[in-house]
Amino acid sequence: MKKLLLVFIIVLTLTACSSTTSEETAATVTEDSSEMEVEETSDAQVIEDNQEDESDLLMEVTNKRPDNLTVVSTTNSFGNQSQMITYYNGANIRYETDYGDMGKNIVIYLGDESIVYSYIEGQQDGTMMINVESYGEEAGLMVDTDELVSLVKEEANDGVIARKESLDGREVIYIETTSIDDDMSEVLIRMWYSNDYALPLKYEIEVDGEVMMDLNTDSVDESKIDPAMFIPASDVNFTEVDMSSMME
Repeated sequence: MKKLLLVFIIVLTLTACSSTTSEETAATVTEDSSEMEVEETSDAQVIEDNQEDESDLLMEVTNKRPDNLTVVSTTNSFGNQSQMITYYNGANIRYETDYGDMGKNIVIYLGDESIVYSYIEGQQDGTMMINVESYGEEAGLMVDTDELVSLVKEEANDGVIARKESLDGREVIYIETTSIDDDMSEVLIRMWYSNDYALPLKYEIEVDGEVMMDLNTDSVDESKIDPAMFIPASDVNFTEVDMSSMME
């Protein structure tokens, strides 16, 4: 249970590292859009009919998402609100975070190469992390939801609550788990997971009864994404960091 809790927080914190405006989103996808708009107020409703056993339901959780996906979300983290944007194209992911006067942080994950590039737009120096997948497997951390899905299934009989719900008219799997951290605080995680997109459309992390982090998805777009989005800037000097050496 503790490993599932840790991976969940890391995965969703990484997901929360992307922020930009919806106008910028429109510039990176084709005009023909099959966009799913989510209402500003997200009210989940339990689907009473055809509820399955929790263990069977958790076995249905999948990490197979569409080949192209642009996700715009709003997150509240420790009192700070931001809009996020994440681009998925096959095994590649691009996160963007706009820090205003400090610039825009870009994180590009190349899944097939197990490399992560991180840099501030307009600055000369950045970081290239290699062997990211190897490090993730050994440490129990991943940059995507693969490890999260695997652990959800492994711990299906370890006090995890699951049921089918409807969130803004879309069927999701509601998953809830509680753990006690090293400081003896009770950490409650709730997520509304979409098998259509292999992503949580909503999540909440609550510590001792107080919501510390939450995320609500504003829109999901399956339009084709320009592959150039996953090429790091050519004018940045990247310092290589071997993530596998961190486990030695």
